[in-house]
Amino acid sequence: LLEELKESNKSSNVNFLGQVPNKDISYYLSQSDVLVVPSKNRYEGFPRVILEAWACGLPIVVTNVGGVSAFVKNGYNGYLIPSHSYEHLKDAIVKIMNYSNYSQLLSGVRKSSEITTKDYWVRQFRDLGIH
Repeated sequence: LLEELKESNKSSNVNFLGQVPNKDISYYLSQSDVLVVPSKNRYEGFPRVILEAWACGLPIVVTNVGGVSAFVKNGYNGYLIPSHSYEHLKDAIVKIMNYSNYSQLLSGVRKSSEITTKDYWVRQFRDLGIH
């Protein structure tokens, strides 16, 4: 869908960066309002970039593949969309452009940001008996 999206992009506010070096991720996230992760890999575990976006206070639009739905709650801290669906991707982006929807997602992201910390994951593993 990348070429279709690029062709339909009438705004200079949307950038298609593709893969960026790890050292540059925090810069790009700090310059963004939302992160879109349209993975088509149904074996996706849980992309780290989602946690990085939440740590920067960004809501996300992400395809519902792999383990993503274990943490991303549709309409709460991001939007889950079906894989390979241009229409659902477009609808989610239009929804997130609405200030009320965006504000609601930001509130959910703030509440979800705990899972972006090292301490959270150490506690989780300790609770499972993993040291």
